Amino acid sequence: MDKKTKEISDIIELSDYYYSVLQPKKKITNLIFKRLEEKELTLKEVALQLEDTTYEELVKVTAGEEYKIDTLLKLLYFLEIRLEVRLAD
Repeated sequence: MDKKTKEISDIIELSDYYYSVLQPKKKITNLIFKRLEEKELTLKEVALQLEDTTYEELVKVTAGEEYKIDTLLKLLYFLEIRLEVRLAD
């Protein structure tokens, strides 16, 4: 039997919230974990090096929870990940 991989969007209708919030958060989280692995760092180690940022705040970012944009930007800067913002086509 030939198994075919299906996208979730082929099975159910996804909301704008998924595409505008959840999907980008997942991409950012994946990049963060990739960079942490490359640099052989843990979130606890990063929290100790970032000014005015706690481990709990970083966990919120990587868990896709609600977080402050300042926390995200500090983390991305520290990990040398650049965020590009542009107008939609």
